[in-house]
Amino acid sequence: MTSAPEHPHIHDERATAVDDGPDGTVTLRTGRAAVTVDPTRGCRLSSFAVGGQELLSDGYDPRVVEHMDDPAFGWGCFVMAPWAGRVRDARATWEGRTISLPEHDDGHAIHGLVHSAVWERLDATAWQVEVPADGWFAPLRVVHRVTLAPDHLHLRLEVSAPDGPAPATVGWHPWFRREIDGTALELALPPAEMLARDPDGIATPHRVEVPTPPWDDAFVGIEAPVRLTWPGIATLGIETDAPVTVVFTERATVACVEPQSGPPDEVNQRPRVVRPDEPLQVSTTWRWSRA
Repeated sequence: MTSAPEHPHIHDERATAVDDGPDGTVTLRTGRAAVTVDPTRGCRLSSFAVGGQELLSDGYDPRVVEHMDDPAFGWGCFVMAPWAGRVRDARATWEGRTISLPEHDDGHAIHGLVHSAVWERLDATAWQVEVPADGWFAPLRVVHRVTLAPDHLHLRLEVSAPDGPAPATVGWHPWFRREIDGTALELALPPAEMLARDPDGIATPHRVEVPTPPWDDAFVGIEAPVRLTWPGIATLGIETDAPVTVVFTERATVACVEPQSGPPDEVNQRPRVVRPDEPLQVSTTWRWSRA
């Protein structure tokens, strides 16, 4: 009996081809879409194209580089762990222990410790990275699984604590283009509540009505996809089982829709604790259609 090929042929639009690049990147292709994962730069999606159109900022287009205040953050779609968003004053306190975190320009810690790390490949479409004990309360293992289908991209994060409990908040931070071939992005936020920000710009547990945009805020209670439409090009619906979605629309060239397992600064509020027998899992699905 002849065994099936390891990677299906790309001419079958129902199948997914997995192409290994000479630089360590991995590109998945199926139907109208392709996604490239760069495990040497935080296992980020360095490219995501639908119908031949790139939807993510690549950090090189001169029309979008104005948001590149930090090259570790401002392009593609990167993973945030063991915290997502900001941690107040770059200090995290849990069970009576306080640790100092890398400080961003605004004085807070931002977006975790793995966004620029080199991830280890587990199989064709999964990678892992270790969060060491000297950077967090206890070691954590983060696995990122990327699955491409003819009409959607599915991303999944799995966080385990092999040596003992530790708090964790994880998520994704994509930078979507606000303009493609002269067509402006239209972002539709379904009914939701917003977590009010304090004077330091940190989200609080207090829920308020959603104001008119622009936003750089955490939203809860979302039960339908956040919809991004480039008229005539593509519509992308972002679904997630994550309880929090941060939406950023304060810049003219890029917009962000960030599924997160908890709000910014969760470690200092009501942290989700990962234990050896209680992993954390969160996923998001990006489903596209012709606009």
